[in-house]
Amino acid sequence: MSVPNAGLPTYTERFARFVRNVRFEDLSPGHVARIKDCIRDQIGVQLVGSTLPWTRIVYDYAREIGGSGACTVVGTTTRLSAPEAAFVNATFGHGCELDDVGHAGVAVIPAALAVAEQLNATGREFLTTVALGYEIFFRLFDAVMPQILERGFHQQVVLGVFSSAAVAGRLLGLTEDQLVHAFGVAGSHASATAEYDQSGGEVKRMHAGLGARGGVQSALLARRGLTGPRPILEGQRGIFRTFVAYAREEGIAADLGQKFVFEPKIAFKMYPAVASVHTAIEALGQLIDKYQIKPKDVRQIRVGIREYALMHGAAIVAPSDVLSAQFSLAFSLALRLVIGRNDLDLYMNEKLWTDENIVQVSGKVTAYADPSAKRDRLAGSLVSVEMNDGRKLEQYVQHRKGTPQNPATKVELMEKFVSLAESVLQHPQIDEVVRVVDRLEHADSVRPLTALLVAPQ
Repeated sequence: MSVPNAGLPTYTERFARFVRNVRFEDLSPGHVARIKDCIRDQIGVQLVGSTLPWTRIVYDYAREIGGSGACTVVGTTTRLSAPEAAFVNATFGHGCELDDVGHAGVAVIPAALAVAEQLNATGREFLTTVALGYEIFFRLFDAVMPQILERGFHQQVVLGVFSSAAVAGRLLGLTEDQLVHAFGVAGSHASATAEYDQSGGEVKRMHAGLGARGGVQSALLARRGLTGPRPILEGQRGIFRTFVAYAREEGIAADLGQKFVFEPKIAFKMYPAVASVHTAIEALGQLIDKYQIKPKDVRQIRVGIREYALMHGAAIVAPSDVLSAQFSLAFSLALRLVIGRNDLDLYMNEKLWTDENIVQVSGKVTAYADPSAKRDRLAGSLVSVEMNDGRKLEQYVQHRKGTPQNPATKVELMEKFVSLAESVLQHPQIDEVVRVVDRLEHADSVRPLTALLVAPQ
């Protein structure tokens, strides 16, 4: 069987060399600051995620079958092995649709934190490892998204296992050859269908955990000598042939180790809903503020979005669980028009899923593929509100809040973190988490950070 690019290093061989060689000194102050923002944000989401009933199912299961270990399960007093702690913490971190857009952080950070805690890694090594995990995740993301979702798979597991294997392998000190095999083993963990965005199902929350655990497990197995296919990405039956019809391979290894691409791709979520509906929420909110729109005055709402978002965000109109509420464009817009906000407690309120006023507005929402949603306009939404008096009000938002093009301020990110963290921690403890994260590059160990993430007795 022929292998594409025979004679050249495989992508995993190039990744392995990068993982082994990247140093903290290679990161700019801007890179380090952004990685700290990601770590803080992900910790906040994990903390609130540890309180949610659907993620507690996963926690209870892992605690029952996982045995004891050295690694903290955030928001609890439980300690598990590194793979199981990564599994639970990533599930917590993906538990309420508030982790960063693309879901790189919830693959990388729980895996890195668990292994770093087990090995008593320094803060610098932890920061470096998280950065390289983001780098690999986004290089793969750019090659295969949104084709993976269009084909019906969830990138959280398909890509998450590779970035998680990278961070675990780096911290474990794997050789280049062992790292190549860790990636090869990780390919066998790639899985997860995206049917949740059509029918709901809280299992979607666990996809992050599957990716994080699969990556850590792959690195541990490779350290013991288990081998995997070297061309797991580009091979005849590799990821690029089985999960997508084609991959944009030109950027996967371009300038790898010379130039970081992750920083301008990081985006934070400001609403607990699928990212594809955020600009529509903002556009409708701007119209409501400007024209003082009332639900009774609206005849219909039309939303122009990118074509793939019709399936990933606009397919569900009537929610049947929290996940389907968070994946419903119609429900999100109804919340904004009827109640005036899109907070997590509203999506979790099952009475609102069938509330007469909400349902009436949801039924007026129609989404269509906007032909102008290309290149830098991919995430944009054109919201048109037709009023009963004949007026047609329009608002376009190109970039959702929290992106590099429409950034959240430091104050807004801190407010988000505190609001999430206070679901478990008291404010002196929250303040100390902020201080420790801010000084991670000076820390001899990550364990003082993980010690702060335990639920108060």
